Order: sequence, then structure tokens, then C-alpha cells
Amino acid sequence: MNSRRSTLQFVVATAILGSLGIFATQARLDARTIVFYRCLFGAIAMGIYCLFLGHFRALPKQDFFLTFGTGFLMVGNWVFFFEGILRIGVSVATIVYQVQPFIVLVAGAFLFQERLGLTKVLFFLAALFGLILATGLKWNMIDVGSLLGVGFVLLGATLYAGVVLVGKGLKSVKPEIVTFVQCAVGVLTLPIVDPAILHTSIELRQWGWLSGLGVIHTALVYALIYHALPKLKSSAIAILTFIYPASAIFFDFIVNGKLLVPVQFLGLVIIVLSSVGITLGRELPRFSAARAKLWSSPPVTHEDSGVPLPNSIMPRKHTKAASD
Repeated sequence: MNSRRSTLQFVVATAILGSLGIFATQARLDARTIVFYRCLFGAIAMGIYCLFLGHFRALPKQDFFLTFGTGFLMVGNWVFFFEGILRIGVSVATIVYQVQPFIVLVAGAFLFQERLGLTKVLFFLAALFGLILATGLKWNMIDVGSLLGVGFVLLGATLYAGVVLVGKGLKSVKPEIVTFVQCAVGVLTLPIVDPAILHTSIELRQWGWLSGLGVIHTALVYALIYHALPKLKSSAIAILTFIYPASAIFFDFIVNGKLLVPVQFLGLVIIVLSSVGITLGRELPRFSAARAKLWSSPPVTHEDSGVPLPNSIMPRKHTKAASD
């Protein structure tokens, strides 16, 4: 029963999160202003949630600095992701972002000398091919704005890869507190980067979209997912996570009338299958046991290397997987 309830919570949360890009585009503001108000309302809502549950307590110095560091990375991730959405649209930006697990793998290989193995390299190359198809860019007449949008989304995904890698050292800090600190970092730093944010005129209808990004897509959705994650298996999370891009594509079609062409859908499928293969630690069947042992590293879980938890939710460590 607990596993089913957690699955339902995760499905509902990721389906809701699919409307994130719609809220961002409907706000009709620049990316930095959108992220500032997402952080503001998110910090208020998540702060009330943490206060109600008694999560606030003194953090060790190292944990505090690590948490603060993830704040800069996460805020940058949000800014660049929204910059991408404003340039290439909700569906394409969301699909491009799904290559994030592979960025974590490559970063882990370079920074921590983690062996990728031949199978993971092939999955990575397949995902890159899927990415090329999913962007829908016509390479014989490249649109600079679209190319820039793809670059912004990839930069955002790279920053989130940093969040995942740094977050490995935050095992003793509740993820709700991490999210609160990340939002607080955005509130404190974005007006310094762009002082015009505080002087931007906000209309009444825009407040609804902006508050929704903080209260619904940050505090509510993150709380639901954090509550569900410890009770779900990594295999279930790897599959259910892709409700997010499917939901984003659905909302983009309903609100904006935009629908991906078949080639872009094919790219999405390739990225999804490659990501699931990486997450579940699949190996090429023709390998002998001895050769597989030589090439392979331990299966990658959502905690270690990044199932792209819907737009950038801190992975949560847990010790007991839910039973079926």
C-alpha cells in the first residue's frame, strides 16, 4: 500500500511539474526575474513547510557551505533552463534537459576517475544522437537563437550535474532544507547580479504564474517527491521520471498548440531508453561474465548519477527500497 501511495504521489508530482514551462512562459518576463520570484515564493512556502515539520536545526560548517554551494549551481540551472525555454519552447527544452544523467557520468569519469564501461559509452553516444534528433534544428540553415537556446539548456543541465555531484556530500541534511537554502540563495544573489529585477513592474495576472512556480512547482511538488522517493525502487523512479517530459509535451500542445514532429519523438524515445539503460546498469548481452566485470562499474542509481529528477530536484539518499 505504501509503495502504491508513493508511486501515486510521484506520478502526480511529475505530472504537475510538466506545467512548469507553461507557467514560466505565461509570466511574460525575463528568465532572471522569473527565477527570482520562483525562489522568493519557494523559500517562503518551503520555509513554512520545514518549520511545521521541525526540520530547522544548526548545520555543521561543511554541510552549510556545501548546501550554499548547491544553491548557486541550482539557481544557475534554473536561469539557464528558463532562458532555453523562452528561446526554443517548452517541449524541446524539456527533452534536451533529459541528457543530464549522461553529463553526470562524464563529469564523474573526469573528476572521480569512475569507469564508464563500453556499454555506458554506447548509451551516451545513443543519447547524443537522440538529442540531435530531438532538437529539431535544421542543420543546413541553423537558427542562431535556437542554437543558443539548446546551449542554455545544456548549460543548465551541466550545472545540475554539479548539484548532483556536490550533493553526494550532503547525506545528513534533509533535502527540504537544501531546497529552502537554494531558494534563499536565489533571493539574495539574483538582485545583485541584475538589480533591475527589483524594479520590474509586475501585473496582477503575472503574480499568479510567479507564485505558482514557487508554491506549486517548488514547495508542493518537491515535498511530494521527497516523501515518495525513499519508498520507491530505482527502477521505478527511472521509468516514472519520464512522466515529466511527457507531461510537458502535453501541456505545451494544449496551451500553445505545439506538437513535436515524428523525428523529435524518436529522439525523445532514444534518450529515454538510453537513460533507463544507464540508470538500471544494463550491459551488452554478448559480453562474457569475465569481460563484463572488466568493463562495467556498479549499477548507477538515481542517487549516484542522476536520473534527471524533474527539473532539478535534489536526489535523496535512502537505505531501504520499497518492496512490490
